[in-house]
Amino acid sequence: MLNKSEKCELCAAANENYRVIEKNDLAFSIVIIEPLVEGHLLVLPLAHRRNIGELTAAESKAIMDMLNKLALAMRNAYKLEPLIAMNYGKHGTQEHVHFHIFPYNAALRTIVAHHKNMPERIRANKKELSKVAEKIKKELVHTNKNLSSYE
Repeated sequence: MLNKSEKCELCAAANENYRVIEKNDLAFSIVIIEPLVEGHLLVLPLAHRRNIGELTAAESKAIMDMLNKLALAMRNAYKLEPLIAMNYGKHGTQEHVHFHIFPYNAALRTIVAHHKNMPERIRANKKELSKVAEKIKKELVHTNKNLSSYE
C-alpha cells in the first residue's frame, strides 16, 4: 500500500470524469492518457492494490465483469476484437494493478513475434515443455505460502 505522502495517479483518475467510462463500488475503467491506439482503456480496482494477490474475490469479479462488458462494447464500436493484458509488478509504470484493453487487428502472439523478430509459431518439444513446467512448479511451493507478495 502507499504511504500517506505518496500519491497514485491511477487512484486519482477515478475522479477524472472526462475520461471515466464506467465506475462501481469496486472497479472503474478509464481512457488511458497515453493510448497505443484509439479506444485504449484501463480497468482497475477502485482501492489501491499493487498486484492481483491483493485483490478481493469481489474486486476480481467486478474487474472481470467490467472487462467483459467493455470487450463487447469495443467490438461493436471499433469492429475489432480487443486485446486484454494485465500490468503487474515491474511491468507497470504505476504500482496499481491494472488491465489494458484495446481494439487491435492482430493477436498477442503476432505482436510479440513481430517485436522479437521471430516466427509466430515455434513448437517446443516435450523436454523443453517439461523443463519450464518443473521450473514453475518448483516455485509454486514457495508462492503458495504468500500469495499477495510480489517482490
